[in-house]
Amino acid sequence: MAYDADLTDLFKKCTNEDLNTIVEYITQKGSLTESLTTSEEYKQHAPNHTEYIGKIIDEIQRFGGDAIANMFRGKGVKYREITEDVAKHFKIKYNDNMSTSEIEQDIIATVIKQAWEKMKEDDRIAILRDANVDINSLDEETKKILIKGDFSLLKGVVLSTVFMQILIKVTGFKAYQISVIVANMVAKAVLGRGLALAGNAALVRSLAVFTGPIGWIITGLLTAPLITGPAYRVTIPCVLHIAMLREKYS
Repeated sequence: MAYDADLTDLFKKCTNEDLNTIVEYITQKGSLTESLTTSEEYKQHAPNHTEYIGKIIDEIQRFGGDAIANMFRGKGVKYREITEDVAKHFKIKYNDNMSTSEIEQDIIATVIKQAWEKMKEDDRIAILRDANVDINSLDEETKKILIKGDFSLLKGVVLSTVFMQILIKVTGFKAYQISVIVANMVAKAVLGRGLALAGNAALVRSLAVFTGPIGWIITGLLTAPLITGPAYRVTIPCVLHIAMLREKYS
């Protein structure tokens, strides 16, 4: 069984439903090169994904590595390296002292911020109202950020992270709820359907306006890379989904 310090223990906590979207990213978006569906474990146990988490991890690692390099070393790369690679794709700065979870959170925050920037003002107001925010009670600086999408007041700081903190404070959402919104919209953009997450249906419906902006971002980022390069069409959705699962079980 493949072991990855950032994935194995987490996946052991997951349900089949948690892992199903990851399996779909691998088998649908990596269909030309994936080997999961030809493995004996998959053939014997699918769709009981918890029975072959090692094979799922192995596939994620292989998609995260260079195809030619994988041939020589006989395996892919650790999830930490994949997360760093996705962060670079989003132009997110990180350092060795940051945990993998912290990098994942910065990626989630960046997606939310980019989506917020692309929205129309009416959409921003609609989201805040759906979250029962009293817009008139907000101070002018917060209104400028959340309604106008103007981040000029946040110069000199990590914009995405600070924006997410403001959004959480104003709306009352938890970090996990934000990660569900992102993971759900990524699934819609990539697989054509949202997540089947019990207890979050109302949240997802109320924030359906996110679908367009996040969909545009993800579609742009999933443009096919060089054939020997990291398979972003698999790794980006997987990292965003795994970030959500880590919040869920933290």
